[in-house]
This record gives sequence, structure tokens and C-alpha cells, in this order.
Amino acid sequence: MTEALAPQRLTGPFRAPHNGFQQAPGSIHNDEVAAKLGFKGGTVPGSVHMDQFVPMLLQLYGPTWFETGDISLHFTQATVDREEVRAVVEPGEPRARLQMFNQAGQQVCVGTASPRARDEGSEVARRMAEQAEADPGACGSTLTSRPAT
Repeated sequence: MTEALAPQRLTGPFRAPHNGFQQAPGSIHNDEVAAKLGFKGGTVPGSVHMDQFVPMLLQLYGPTWFETGDISLHFTQATVDREEVRAVVEPGEPRARLQMFNQAGQQVCVGTASPRARDEGSEVARRMAEQAEADPGACGSTLTSRPAT
């Protein structure tokens, strides 16, 4: 895609994703479990939100995106059943930038999409590379091993 042919920002409609996992015991998608963790209700799975980007990614990259494409999302806020959200795609090379917002304008996720599989510069790959290596002693507990008997 050349700059002259690159489409402008693609904005999807507000959609109200259904949380079909309410009955999953011990799951963050279950209202009771989510409430114990401080959420306002059972969370809509990220994979459900990914679906909202597909029409725009097909418009941008064509149907081969299903065969060779990449999508990488970092969620910044959980949503609950039927909470309306809108997906936005900013075309770019070598990858598009993705965002999702709720009705109040709060960001739900950020990410990237690429026509290439295993995009080394994807949102999640970049975030993982930026993380500092964990210090094994930082949690305050000491792990010891016992000799085998």
C-alpha cells in the first residue's frame, strides 16, 4: 500500500458485544467472580472484541489477511455484556494501529494489525520487549530446594 492509496482512518459502528461466557465457573467472564475482583461485571472476552476489527482489516488488507495476517491487542479496560464499543483502524506501514473506545470515549484497547504473520513489531511483542527482566528475589519470598531423598 502506497501513501497515495492508503485509506484514511477507518471507524466502525458502535456495537454491543455479548458476553456468552457468564456461566463459566471460576472465570473472569462470570459476574460473581468478576465482582470479587473489583470489576463491574463479567468481562467480554478479548477475542469477541477482536471481531470488530475484522471488516476494516479486510477492507485494508483484503481476504488474504485471514491467511497471513496478524492482530495484536493490549486491553486497557474491561467491558461488560452489551457495553457499546467502537473499533478504529489507522492505516500505516508496516502495520496499522488499532484502538477501541466505549461510548464515554474511554480507551478499551490499543494494538496493531499487519498483513504479515508474526509481526515482530506488533503491540504485544513491543510491550514484552520493553519489560524489564524480573528479579527472582523481588517478591520478598525465598525459594529453596530440598535435597532429593
